[in-house]
Amino acid sequence: MYGVCSIGPVPLGVDIEILSKKRNFKEVASRFYHKKEKEFIDSHIDNALNAFYFLWTRKESWIKLHDLSILEIQKVPVCLDNSPEGAFFSWEGNGEIPFSLSLCLPKSQSPYSIVFMKDFFPLVISLQQVIISEGRMSFRPEKG
Repeated sequence: MYGVCSIGPVPLGVDIEILSKKRNFKEVASRFYHKKEKEFIDSHIDNALNAFYFLWTRKESWIKLHDLSILEIQKVPVCLDNSPEGAFFSWEGNGEIPFSLSLCLPKSQSPYSIVFMKDFFPLVISLQQVIISEGRMSFRPEKG
């Protein structure tokens, strides 16, 4: 089990999900994702599960920042890029239990400084920041 703790002067939304192959992510995406988001998943054939969770954690973090219910998921903007209502930061964790983690912070509060307390991460996890450029998802290892 994973958790997130935040200390700071601004509100934020956060979501962390364990990547589960049991979830029918294509059905969920077809019901709740915007057209551009579905195209994004389809363009990552070899990494579709990661792409799904990348977007899902962003959606849930946006919902939490705006104090909404998951039942209001249709109100969430396209989560590929930052929206006028929030700035997204996303990470993937690799290890025995892979996970996706996203933060959504109010856009008006930038710039941000995000620090991971490495002592709390088990040695079996390596964090990577997810970078999106021109619709392509890539990963960059976190600097120690």
